[in-house]
Amino acid sequence: MRKLVVCFILLAGISCLYSCKKQEINNVTLPVSAKATIQSENFTWDDPSADYMPSNPANAVPKPWASGSTVIDANIVNDYHSADGWQLIYNTFSVNKAVVSNAGIPWFFAIYNPYKGVVRFYLWQPATTVYSNYVNHGLAVYGNVPSTMLNFEAGEVVDATAHASTISKVYQISSLNSSTGTWFAFQYELAYDPVVGQYNFPDFGIAWNGQFINVTQLSINGTQTGTLTGTITEPSSFNLGGTLVQGAIEAFGASDVVGLSDAYQSAVSGALGNTINGFFNGILGGSSPTTQDVDLKINTQISLTGTQVSSGGLMNQQLVLPGQPNSQSVIGLAPFGSNNNIMGVFNLTARPTVKVTTTYATAPGGGNAPTTQNSFSLPANPYSLVVNPYVAGIASVQVTGVDIMIPNSLATSPVFGKLRSGMVAETIGKTTYYRVTSSSNYLWGYDDLTAGTVALRLTIVVTPNNPSIHPITIVKSFLANIVN
Repeated sequence: MRKLVVCFILLAGISCLYSCKKQEINNVTLPVSAKATIQSENFTWDDPSADYMPSNPANAVPKPWASGSTVIDANIVNDYHSADGWQLIYNTFSVNKAVVSNAGIPWFFAIYNPYKGVVRFYLWQPATTVYSNYVNHGLAVYGNVPSTMLNFEAGEVVDATAHASTISKVYQISSLNSSTGTWFAFQYELAYDPVVGQYNFPDFGIAWNGQFINVTQLSINGTQTGTLTGTITEPSSFNLGGTLVQGAIEAFGASDVVGLSDAYQSAVSGALGNTINGFFNGILGGSSPTTQDVDLKINTQISLTGTQVSSGGLMNQQLVLPGQPNSQSVIGLAPFGSNNNIMGVFNLTARPTVKVTTTYATAPGGGNAPTTQNSFSLPANPYSLVVNPYVAGIASVQVTGVDIMIPNSLATSPVFGKLRSGMVAETIGKTTYYRVTSSSNYLWGYDDLTAGTVALRLTIVVTPNNPSIHPITIVKSFLANIVN
């Protein structure tokens, strides 16, 4: 199944999409909020003997993976089993259809993997008018509470001091069955933020929004393309005016980087073999020792031209989060009570630090021009990792690798060329970085080292206490502060 997902960090330009009180669904205006608590009903979503969702038999809805009407990425369509750690979070399906319909809540359910920190929403779109073959969807922090929860979706390299308020993705669909209905899957990685457990809804929560959009032109790394099967994230303001921005390809498998350069394909193929090279941000781990699933984000340049579809709304929901104090008594849809824990595996409480020792001398090779020799190392306690207490109770979370990553702009002297020692070049998308590999490293150059120019890449292995669930490797890179 070929598709495109384009992820963007949206700022004020489309923030109204998340603050609107009503939404158009199938040309009918529906209230977003219910008038009472609606409990998410439990059901065995991965029961192999049941092909249909809980629903009125007269209008049976097939499950996403038992349906021929789906636009879900083929790389994740079979990754949903509770045996691999997935838990039910939200569910609006019920044999009592009127309960949900009267509340104006669309047909969806969501599962969450606490070992990956990934939540996936499955949205059922009944027979409807097809407005476009692109869908824009995303999450936004709801309320006035700053949160780091969305930071892991905010770009290839994470700024631990940021408070990403909105993330958005554009999903290209190859086919949409307008006569019988279609399943969509929308996936997001969340960072652990204890703030979730301190505020009631609706003072704080999450907004989930989606609508059709028209895309007339897409450019990837300067090349116009009409089809792409991966995901693109953008860490800056989004518009449909064709502005060139720095973003990141997100790939769930090799088929998501078809047509891109060898650097992208090598990164994905290496990750499928559990090799960490050519990417800053990823989740590695499969349902068996021989099956490897990945979710990588790799830098790229993109531009998108198009328009919004005024009558193509899919969903516009303000949701209470698992772990909020009033999550089980909220007015609206409540998370499934048995899995009422704050989401996210870990986070950093501050930017990590990298120690740089600078000496002034004449560069090797002769000449009288003064320059600097910078040596990179890890200081004591270079990062402040906080693990979700719920995850710490069901798994061990260990940092198994720490890489100092230096961008090419710092690793190339404008006069003397590439004069460095104890470093290995690593191509990440279209950018070359240098990974420090020995304690006797140095870099010659004139560049000033400032905060935010060097990154620290952490490799974290999550090993479930349940031996039948296979370990997950999370690779996450953070902008670093420089210390002497």
